[in-house]
Amino acid sequence: MNCSPTLSAEDFSNVHNGKCELHSILQQIEGTVHPRVTERLQKAIDLINAGLKSAYEQDDAAYQSAEKHINEVEQELGGLKTIWSMYEVKDLRAPHPWPEHTILTYQGMSEVGEVKVRIEGPLWSDLWKAADQAIIRSQDGHHIFIEDFTQSKTRDFELVLSTGS
Repeated sequence: MNCSPTLSAEDFSNVHNGKCELHSILQQIEGTVHPRVTERLQKAIDLINAGLKSAYEQDDAAYQSAEKHINEVEQELGGLKTIWSMYEVKDLRAPHPWPEHTILTYQGMSEVGEVKVRIEGPLWSDLWKAADQAIIRSQDGHHIFIEDFTQSKTRDFELVLSTGS
């Protein structure tokens, strides 16, 4: 190698998933093909693991840092019933990209129907508070993981909340 390449998150995910697929294939064929073939596949997996060791360590450190930040903000907000799952948001104290949007809409999985909540500020943490309120009002105690916000296609100044379980 003539340089120290940097992998994008998507590239890293693709290599990781390819390695996992190789491991799955190895498990399926063990005992049915010549042992030298499975030994070579295992060696390839081991080399990929060794090559990705630093990337796994960096990814884990980034995850730990994000979790620490999320937990700190959660403590500041106090009493939330929801879980922030948008790890691509690096700073919950920073402005979100939709400052003109003042209403958050959520369609939970209960019979309550659509819930609308006022967004009380321009920060990601303000969106978390609004999402928490919307989920509580929806009475959907199962889908508490905040996964995405998108602009409403039909209503100006509204964001739509997506959740998971």
